[in-house]
Amino acid sequence: MNERKSKLPVLWVLIFITAVLIFILETFLPSGQGGSLLFNLTFWIALVEGSIAVVAASEVSNGKWLKPFKRELLSVYPLLPVFAILFIIFIPRVEYFPWSHEEGIWLNKDLFIFRSILFPLIAFVSARKFAIESIKESPKQNFYGVIYILVFVTSQTSVAFDWVMSLEYPWFSTLFGGLLFIEAFYMGLGLGGVLIFFYHKYYKEAYPDTFEKSRMDVATLLFAFATFWGAQFYTQYLVIWYGNIPEEVSMIAYRVASSPLREFSYLMVVFLFVIPFLTFLSRKLKANYTVFLLISLVVWGGVSIHRLVFIAPRLSTSPLLLIVEFILIGALFVYVVKYREELIPGTV
Repeated sequence: MNERKSKLPVLWVLIFITAVLIFILETFLPSGQGGSLLFNLTFWIALVEGSIAVVAASEVSNGKWLKPFKRELLSVYPLLPVFAILFIIFIPRVEYFPWSHEEGIWLNKDLFIFRSILFPLIAFVSARKFAIESIKESPKQNFYGVIYILVFVTSQTSVAFDWVMSLEYPWFSTLFGGLLFIEAFYMGLGLGGVLIFFYHKYYKEAYPDTFEKSRMDVATLLFAFATFWGAQFYTQYLVIWYGNIPEEVSMIAYRVASSPLREFSYLMVVFLFVIPFLTFLSRKLKANYTVFLLISLVVWGGVSIHRLVFIAPRLSTSPLLLIVEFILIGALFVYVVKYREELIPGTV
């Protein structure tokens, strides 16, 4: 118990140090228009919220397949306030959004900043409560799971519409919010694949009767979400192509007209649909631990390409800052997963 208490202060110190370092990098180094920080915000908040959403969806649907990985997926919830803190650092870059000089009712700076800080905090509160109830296997866990799913969908839709889609103002797509929260859930399943690779010996010993089935279920769900993502992406593309409205077509035309955006756009589809779909058609490959790791990394890579394809053309990005900030936030992510036993209160 004492060890558990000792980890939370360390985590908050690490969060403070990370925020200070990113503030220094963004303030005193050539950071362009903040594209590197926005990329990391959209990537990591999707992975964190999506991992918790996988558990919530499993609990609400009375799924038993997630039990071996549940604690690890829930352990990332303490990172959610980090995104509110990092967005505060991003605030001076809001002026580079194309709508910032012709503000409307929804897209105005004050409301934009308010909800960008508020939603990660609400997600943190709901995720924390759900994590505690879920680990205790409380009768209320399904109720809080439903609450978290609603918050997750709202938060990721806000990320999609505010942080990403509004960069293309006045272009809009009502399907774009759904695409991004599907990607977040997809990334959460990818974390399950990474955990299977690194902890499969532990899981085999701790859950000898259920682990093999759980592993196959994760592979099946990765296959299913590859298909789901492909369908969602195609649906959005089909509507734009069929409508052939200049305001809508311009977004795609701009990104496939020249290199390297054209190649990145095609690679995104290959990473998020083609490779996972074809790989997990094979039952033999579903049983390979290394394949789990590679496919999970491919999925994360596909999402990162998607973010770059949208953000980089509109906000100048420093590759060095992008990598350094990615490593700093990634180190926090690894820390909370490693010390999962000590960071979720109310557990033994």
